[in-house]
Amino acid sequence: MGGPSACCGLSGRPSQSKDRPARPVLFVYAILYGMSRLLLITLLAGLACAPLLAHDLSGNWEFTVDTAAGSGSPSFVFKQDGEKLTGTYTGLLGKADVTGTVKGDQIDFKFDFNYSGQSGIAHYTGTIESDKKMKGKVEIGDLGEGTWTAAKQ
Repeated sequence: MGGPSACCGLSGRPSQSKDRPARPVLFVYAILYGMSRLLLITLLAGLACAPLLAHDLSGNWEFTVDTAAGSGSPSFVFKQDGEKLTGTYTGLLGKADVTGTVKGDQIDFKFDFNYSGQSGIAHYTGTIESDKKMKGKVEIGDLGEGTWTAAKQ
């Protein structure tokens, strides 16, 4: 008769049952499973490191502002709490409280001013280049627009 190899599936050929997928399919599943685990680990590691990449802008900053009407060197003192930014402005437009946000590498803040009979809102937007440098654009009410750079002291 067929002997033990015939009854036990030891004929040298892989045994394929209708209920089990072939070995190459299992191999593909194993690779995809391993890749999905690696992707999950990578994503979790990235999320864990995200707070380390956040900027803390709290402290004293010296700005250089250039507009068509001239230039100035205001000072800001910022306090950052998460994405919330508060602080004070001191410069040609007087002294004012500042409010704004920090989201990733973007900063957006403003303050009210009253200068030489004109009042308005100074609105600064920009990009954080490092924990000690940033730059952007400013709209100073009806007085005009300009650009700015800043360095942390």
